[in-house]
Amino acid sequence: MQSAIKLYKPLKSKNYLEIGNKKIEYKVVKRKIKFPRLEFHKDSLLLIVPPQKKNYKTLIESKKDWIISKYSKINEIIQKHEDLIKNFILFGKKAKITFANGIKIDNKIKVKDFRELKNYLRKLLYGKIVKIANEYSKKLNVDYKKIFIRQQTTKWSSCSLKKNLSFNLKIVSLPEELIKYLVFHEMLHLIEKKHNGNFISLTQKEFPNYKEIEKKLYEYWIILNKNLWWEKLETTKT
Repeated sequence: MQSAIKLYKPLKSKNYLEIGNKKIEYKVVKRKIKFPRLEFHKDSLLLIVPPQKKNYKTLIESKKDWIISKYSKINEIIQKHEDLIKNFILFGKKAKITFANGIKIDNKIKVKDFRELKNYLRKLLYGKIVKIANEYSKKLNVDYKKIFIRQQTTKWSSCSLKKNLSFNLKIVSLPEELIKYLVFHEMLHLIEKKHNGNFISLTQKEFPNYKEIEKKLYEYWIILNKNLWWEKLETTKT
């Protein structure tokens, strides 16, 4: 028997859909696109639809199994890594943050406030990524123009047509191998624009375990988007 779908809005600022016994928060985002699609941001569902789209129930009905599967997986990751969600993570390791005349990380890094901490993390990540990018620049025989560290909300990194590389500030929380993978991935886009056979082949040659890395990146995406310290840092202006 198919589970019934209900769309309702019990609170002023939140929408929910109910599939069987699961209640999932959702948000409607209207964009200039031809076809609607569904995405998860943190543990909330985004209904990305054309401006004229009004009937969301058909879209949800057609993707019901996907929604339940994705939502269950996200919650599984959250429960599994509850400890990492509560703690600050620096390069893949838990770091102890204390407050005494400022902010200290592992009693080594000391800054005045969250604004200064955010700037410090940006400089720290920038230095590491530049070093890795320069190594891959020689190895792949390609040149990039500029590297930017941004507060991105939908992706880890990107490569522009102008050969500029952009990286999410949250990457500073990732283990070294995952950082190298992301830098290599964007550098490789200077050779291959699309994820074609050659792109995958070159990736597999450098990272034979790339599928496992992709899985870890997905888990870290969920963890860091739920992380209590990153929630604070994201709302801190620089």
